[in-house]
Amino acid sequence: MNTQNQLKIFINSTHSDLLEERDLLSKTALGTGCELVGNNFDESGSPDEWSKESPDQIRNCDLFVVLLGNRYGEVPGKADISWAEFEFDHALEYG
Repeated sequence: MNTQNQLKIFINSTHSDLLEERDLLSKTALGTGCELVGNNFDESGSPDEWSKESPDQIRNCDLFVVLLGNRYGEVPGKADISWAEFEFDHALEYG
């Protein structure tokens, strides 16, 4: 945890099917003094830009929260996996 005892939370989910749930979780986390880190939520960014920033944000968060829905998620450009799976894989890697 960071020096100010403020939890850094990364929320992982698909976007369009979980807007309400993601918004509720974000508001609840912010209301308890937590800091949200991550893309919060922009699938429009370039895969190169996003893939450079997101792993560091995941590695430096205190809590990685996964919201599961009915969609696999956006697969950017020539990628083989979705944004959500990319984030999840990195969270597993960093433990």
